[in-house]
Amino acid sequence: MKKSGYSAEYAGSVVAAATTGGLIMPPVMGTSAFIMAEMLGIPYGEVCLIAAIPAVIYFASIFISTDLHAAKIGDLGKKNASDNKIRWGDSWHYLICLGVLVILLCVVQLSAAKACFWSILSLLISDYVRRLIQGKKMNLMEELRRVRDIFVKAAKGVLSVATACACAGIIVGVFSATGLNLRFSNMLVSLAGGSQVVLLLLSMVGAIILGMGLPSVSVYILMAIIIAPALIKTGIPPICAHMFLFYFGLMAPITPPVGVAFYVAAGIADGHPMRTGFHAFKLALPGFIMPFVFVYDSALLMQGRVPEILWAVIVCVLGLFALSVAIEGWFQRPLQLMVRLLLAFAAILIILPENVTSCLGIVVLALTLLLVIRSQRKECAL
Repeated sequence: MKKSGYSAEYAGSVVAAATTGGLIMPPVMGTSAFIMAEMLGIPYGEVCLIAAIPAVIYFASIFISTDLHAAKIGDLGKKNASDNKIRWGDSWHYLICLGVLVILLCVVQLSAAKACFWSILSLLISDYVRRLIQGKKMNLMEELRRVRDIFVKAAKGVLSVATACACAGIIVGVFSATGLNLRFSNMLVSLAGGSQVVLLLLSMVGAIILGMGLPSVSVYILMAIIIAPALIKTGIPPICAHMFLFYFGLMAPITPPVGVAFYVAAGIADGHPMRTGFHAFKLALPGFIMPFVFVYDSALLMQGRVPEILWAVIVCVLGLFALSVAIEGWFQRPLQLMVRLLLAFAAILIILPENVTSCLGIVVLALTLLLVIRSQRKECAL
């Protein structure tokens, strides 16, 4: 991206926002999604189905923002296209592994452990076949050492997650045994003054603060045990409450001023951490907005009839498009401050969970963009 002309900070922010989004994108979501399935007592495949629409919208919004940014600073990437060709001969076996995992999890509905075991086995076999096809020489002892190294690396990788889950389990056990989780929930409801919006904002802030120093798995477990009962008590459906906490547990690493993801991305891209963080926050803004949207309109989580789901998707995409244009300040040309404010106002109206305000916001968006296009044509004619 830097070779194509993007600044180091913007390149790092795209990496931070996109990799964070990988944890909410089915079919292979973050560890927290598997724990959510256990807590809610539903198959993991159903969690994938529920999470699909918000995840696609999240990445669509990032695509829109980066496309607008590329247009704003010039047509980028074409000069290096020849250097970035995908070498399918070296990577097709990963698709087989992913396909096996998706089928076993979502169609056959095996447990996560069994599905992962068979997908890893399919990866090893398909990799062996790939190298046979390419005519690469293989030594038995080297292959055994390679498999051993794989298991050693996997065991080391599991340690951090296992330790976090174990520590969180101790805290959860203490909260459950003493009844502190219920008391804490009642305290939160009282602190919010019975207001659902205030309670959601408090939950968001709590998840982000916890996420500054804990892995996302630990954050979700703690929030699900302590906060979820309070959200459910105010009338929020359990799946919406858990998904809300799940999202904000993942958004913490790209939330300034303390965010592990954008600090790491800035180091790799050799950019300024804070500027990278604020760029990443802007790109990931849909991840902060959508949880509030699907709490009040569960159609985004495929809860409802098909027309309701389609309308929710259209409204959310249009709202986030308006917001992206307002933030980037570009739509075929640089936009004036007043136009950007109008677009931001239209985005707020569209995203609000009321059909009347959504329709009004769509009208404001359409009229604003028409005015921009018309003024641009007049300038070109002159």
